[in-house]
Amino acid sequence: MKISFHFRRNLVAGLAAILPLSITVFVIWFLVERIGGLIGHFLVRVPYLNLAPKGIHSLLGLVILVFIIYIVGVFASGFIGRSIVKWFNNLMESLPLVKGLYSAAKKLTDTIFFDRTSFKKVVIIEYPHQGSRAIAFLTNEKPWIIDGESYLNVFIPTIPNPTSGFYLLIPEKKVVFTDIPVDWGFKVVISGGILLPEKREFHAKVLQKKED
Repeated sequence: MKISFHFRRNLVAGLAAILPLSITVFVIWFLVERIGGLIGHFLVRVPYLNLAPKGIHSLLGLVILVFIIYIVGVFASGFIGRSIVKWFNNLMESLPLVKGLYSAAKKLTDTIFFDRTSFKKVVIIEYPHQGSRAIAFLTNEKPWIIDGESYLNVFIPTIPNPTSGFYLLIPEKKVVFTDIPVDWGFKVVISGGILLPEKREFHAKVLQKKED
């Protein structure tokens, strides 16, 4: 029994030590070999470059791909580029077979890269029932006044798709404000609590006074 316990414990400890490095190596390999290899495949036909090792082709392909993405970003940020992107989005969202998939992918992309700035603060609310708590995001600091009481706008994202979730109006006195960065709030939610910030002790009254 002791041998089995020690074996499992050491096995888990070994996996915990190896997995981060393994995942990092795999991601780098995937980017260079698979993504960079798409362009690197054509570099083999370029004179002189065809004499270089295969890995060099893939690495150069990845560099070229990153440069192309950067150029597209510069173009899309301009007036003409924004107009073309808007036209293309409207076109894709009007096609019967692909509009659902494209719209979902666009919403997810916008949430990851852009829309997180629309979340003002990470808050903790009582949800989904009394006695339980949930991480939520304050979406607008302008309150609703219902029967003389102030209600705040909060959004609770769901996983694995953070673009879906629940928009709730919560009494301000029941909202616990935190100083957790919005990015960290997303990490906590998307990881299902596997990733946690170092500070996890909050007091509603104290934090609300700080905000005031």
